[in-house]
Amino acid sequence: MGVRADQRQVRKLSAGKVVVVIPTFNERENIGILIEKVQDVFVRGEIEGSILVVDDNSPDGTAEVAGELARKYGNIKILRRRGKLGLGSAYREGFRVALRTMGAGIL
Repeated sequence: MGVRADQRQVRKLSAGKVVVVIPTFNERENIGILIEKVQDVFVRGEIEGSILVVDDNSPDGTAEVAGELARKYGNIKILRRRGKLGLGSAYREGFRVALRTMGAGIL
């Protein structure tokens, strides 16, 4: 069961820039699927959006897969961290980067 926004919510989001922060560790098999789905939402909802992948030095090559998609789409940034630092810190650092350097606003 997925979460769906009604049209009013989508229009409200599209009024500003949206940055989706995705923390990862060993998500090589999943990151491409997730990014493709987020990109589809951006297109269908006419949302000006970017994706920030915060990778904790995944040994499976998650950051490399995300990097390939970044070259394909142009609206994806990769934040590579030195090791497995945890989900909470990944979100905090990702939000900080999104707010300071990617033009995101606070909803």
